[in-house]
Amino acid sequence: MGPYKAPGDDGFPPVFFQVNWNRVGPGICSFVKQVFGGSMSVRNANKTLITLIPKRDNPEYVQHFRPISLCTVHYKCVTKVITARLKGVMDDLISPFQASFIRGRQIQDNLIVGQEVLHTMKKARGRRGFMALKIDLEKAYDRLSWRFIQQTLIMAGLDRGLINLILDCVSSASYNVLWNGEKTEYFKPGRGIRQGDPISPYLFVLCIDRLSHLICDMVNEGKWVPIKTSRGGPNISHLMFADDLLLFGVASTEQASCMMECLNNFCEASGERVNTAKSSMFFSPRVSREVITQIQSITNMKITAEIGTYLGFPLSRKRKPTATFQYIVERVSAKLATWKANSLSMAGRITLAKSILSSVPLYPMQVAHVPLSICKEVERIQCNFIWGRRYHNVGWETITLPKHLGGLGIKQLAAMNSAFGCKLAWKLMTGEKGLWCDTLLHKYIVRNESEMFEVKAGDSALWKFVCKQKHIVEKGVRWRIRGGRLVKFFTDAWLSNDLFIKDYCLRPLSEAEWESKVADWILANTWDFNRLVTVVSREIIKRLAATHPPVLGAGQDVLMWGASSNGTFSVTTAYNIIVNPDPSLFHPGFKLIWKWSGAERVRVFMWLAFHDRLPTNVWRSRWSISSPLCNFCDGQEESVMHILRDCSYAKEMWYDLLNPTHVAVFFNARLKDWFCLNLKRELGKFSHLKWNTLFAVGIWKLWNWRNMMVFDSSFQKPRFPANVIVQVGPSFSYGGRQSVLFGASEERHGIWSPPPYDWCKINVDGAVTADGSLAGCGGVLRDARGVWLSGFSYHLGICSALEAEEWAFLKGLQFARNKGVDHLVVESDSWELISALSQPADVNGQSLVMAQIRDLLALDWSVQWKHAFREQNQVADRLAKEGLVISSIYDHCPSFLRSLIILDCVGVHSPLAS
Repeated sequence: MGPYKAPGDDGFPPVFFQVNWNRVGPGICSFVKQVFGGSMSVRNANKTLITLIPKRDNPEYVQHFRPISLCTVHYKCVTKVITARLKGVMDDLISPFQASFIRGRQIQDNLIVGQEVLHTMKKARGRRGFMALKIDLEKAYDRLSWRFIQQTLIMAGLDRGLINLILDCVSSASYNVLWNGEKTEYFKPGRGIRQGDPISPYLFVLCIDRLSHLICDMVNEGKWVPIKTSRGGPNISHLMFADDLLLFGVASTEQASCMMECLNNFCEASGERVNTAKSSMFFSPRVSREVITQIQSITNMKITAEIGTYLGFPLSRKRKPTATFQYIVERVSAKLATWKANSLSMAGRITLAKSILSSVPLYPMQVAHVPLSICKEVERIQCNFIWGRRYHNVGWETITLPKHLGGLGIKQLAAMNSAFGCKLAWKLMTGEKGLWCDTLLHKYIVRNESEMFEVKAGDSALWKFVCKQKHIVEKGVRWRIRGGRLVKFFTDAWLSNDLFIKDYCLRPLSEAEWESKVADWILANTWDFNRLVTVVSREIIKRLAATHPPVLGAGQDVLMWGASSNGTFSVTTAYNIIVNPDPSLFHPGFKLIWKWSGAERVRVFMWLAFHDRLPTNVWRSRWSISSPLCNFCDGQEESVMHILRDCSYAKEMWYDLLNPTHVAVFFNARLKDWFCLNLKRELGKFSHLKWNTLFAVGIWKLWNWRNMMVFDSSFQKPRFPANVIVQVGPSFSYGGRQSVLFGASEERHGIWSPPPYDWCKINVDGAVTADGSLAGCGGVLRDARGVWLSGFSYHLGICSALEAEEWAFLKGLQFARNKGVDHLVVESDSWELISALSQPADVNGQSLVMAQIRDLLALDWSVQWKHAFREQNQVADRLAKEGLVISSIYDHCPSFLRSLIILDCVGVHSPLAS
């Protein structure tokens, strides 16, 4: 529950309960248990405040407001438990035409299907035309009948006790309206559900699905003739996203009567009402004017030349794509018009540019190609908003780089558009289930099984957009080996990204070798290295040594997304493939700046200074704006280093703050080295104050004082600047970084803890060299007293860091199993691995090593696994590094580990080794 959600009738927001959970938590838990146990009604917590949110500027009538219900936290705790139970069964209960609030379905599904249906309608060449009705339900939530809700829940087969509880939640509500800051008198409703109640969306989806059942019955009876986008494709009779409805069918009076009969029957039973004034109809080109007029007389809905927008997206396309998506530029400009940019700091403008301005174009980009000119125009608006009307200190190409490479992490819109297209292509390639996939599969892919992404004249703009991403997707595709019978050993990407074994051969391949599969290079359940050493290079041999060989009976090989560590597609990794930023731009200073725990405006200032792009007098003098001399000392040119360190005024401040032993290194370092030095090391004389805080606040204050001297003639600089920094520094160290709700970040405990009595613990770790040329793993087995039982180091070859961690976990389980351990705790410092093991198994997504780990965990022994911080895992870390060189078993504690073992046994923190 969001901590700062609006409070309900009792005036307490969620943050109050979260901060004081130790005191109020038991009472809330007791209340929820009693409600579900039937011994208490939810009525006592069901008083609701209604706040009216204007739908338009200058609202005049009640219908111009949207009523939002503010429920109490006690009540939300009950309904959130109910919704958690409903989520698990919604996919089975709801028809495939409804896309809202169903796990695995998204709003984009309907937009894709809607585009393809309209494309089919416009390209229709038969005698029969088609029509589409866009239906608006008037006050859909407020008009829903409680009796209809009860019937729907019974039809869904829910437990009778749960049904009664849901009905109690709906019917026991009492309202008062928050009007001009004051509450009106309480009143009780007779129907409807509340916007703002966690359970309302799910109840509405269940109820509106009854309309879907009526439509499907009409289709099965032959009364409703749906649209088919292709021969053999799914019948598309309607699309739903909550109360946003699109109806499709043949353009005839009989079909129109059938549609209205369905709508009228549903409305009569549910209490809903169609708003014919806001509903509209669209017809395919070959429908005669006479038929259109007859249909309009039946529906009483307006006729439109284009269907317009659906779910905020333009389904209809204009001749020029730029005209279709010009609304994106207009919306971005409209948002800017409501903001007072001059009153915002640069950090505030960057935040708004990244979040609000970027989000407007990203929504349509997920299902359509947005023209490059539109992307460039939005980026121009973003850039101007960040810098204002002044000179742009840092170029847009740099700003759009990742933060660790010197940018601000703002995404390039055209690249993001392509990344979203890659997501659609990937889902089609991997056989994702869903109505939109079936529609595209039968319309385009079935026609040519040899070439999945083929474009023909007349194909939809959406399909052309997806096919355009084919070459990008191919760069990220990698095979995950199971049985090894599908993947070609030499010509398919399976061992690593962008690595084909054919490029590492020692000799020309025969035709049989060229076509050989991965499984053909296995002998006695392991790699046939005797044959391989004569064919492939030593690097490939090392990679194969760290790769689990195919397993007979493990199933078919599957495609995975090789650009991510876990094989799952992500838009971010696709974006990185498209942009392909230069890794040589990396500098550790960028990470240090963004990791600094202080106010965002100070971090942005340091970022500018690190780039040497502060508008100093030297910089301004290039445009003859001012003299290049310093305003503080009038003796030297004012560069970035001068104003922040070398000016006499700055020197005076730094001498008062620095430990004398560090003065020389402080004043001799160059700009970027200077930042790294001060953000990493403790150079100050005040032991109770962090030096990186004093440094950051110090340079920021120096720059502020300099600006005030330039632009305010009455300003007097502080006589003792060091005192000011010491006083204000601590107030900046947590600004914008620490949550007032949860306080400081989680404390990292560096002490190893023994397992329970009669249990053993094995700590495991993987290691990879900086250049990725070697990998190893290791582990140590100890009893409940911390006594060394045994340890191992294992040389892997060449693999990724996550693969090394997986091998370490597997080898650790096998090692403990062979030692006869039957109660085991496994600790690893790989959070990604521990999280993956805590999730349900993804049969297609997991590696063979992970599959073997799960098989071992399922055997007849007690195994627990948990995450350990690196400080707690130093013994295993050292053994893993030994595994970079050699494989070995240590029945007795080796001498190089004795000090670490003793520290672990006595419970003393040991600092991390470098």
